[in-house]
Amino acid sequence: MKKSLTALALTTLLAVPAVTFAASKNPLSVHVLNQQTGLPASEVEVMLEQKQGESWKVLNTANTNQQGRIDALWPAKPFEAGDYRVIFKTGHYFAAHQQQSFFPEIRWSSISPIPRPPITFRCC
Repeated sequence: MKKSLTALALTTLLAVPAVTFAASKNPLSVHVLNQQTGLPASEVEVMLEQKQGESWKVLNTANTNQQGRIDALWPAKPFEAGDYRVIFKTGHYFAAHQQQSFFPEIRWSSISPIPRPPITFRCC
């Protein structure tokens, strides 16, 4: 179990955003899979934050759907370059499935500036 959780965390942390160029879509989407079952991880809370000075401001929070996806994590505002991070609240997900979690949350922070949108996180 620890091996699967470690794999989930490392995959999430090392996931490189796949850049696509469909201008009509929200610029940021997320896909989460459970490494133990290979199935989509539904109801995982995911937060998008932007660094402002020395602190982080929450821009949006959403839960993954039955397919483990959030199609539109970017808020309804224009994209601007900056430091961002995506936080996956995995502790709540595993607790809901009566499983222990070594990682209560997994953070992915961008290198400034974040790549040009649209961006898709595919975590599996």
